[in-house]
Amino acid sequence: MFDHYSKILFQFSISYLKSKESAEEVVQEVFIKIWDNRKKLKTDTSFKSYLFTIALNSIRNSLIGKQNRLN
Repeated sequence: MFDHYSKILFQFSISYLKSKESAEEVVQEVFIKIWDNRKKLKTDTSFKSYLFTIALNSIRNSLIGKQNRLN
């Protein structure tokens, strides 16, 4: 699963964050959240959509954190 989705999640994340390290952190967070919630995952929904929703929320949190550090 990681091998299949990590590269596309990384590209998605770096397009927003413009930082290799931040994008790598997002990818790690996504897969940690998937693992932590593996028993609760719904099998009737798109797994790819679920991954990208988690990634987008992590990206938003990262951007909000950066903005708060600048203020």
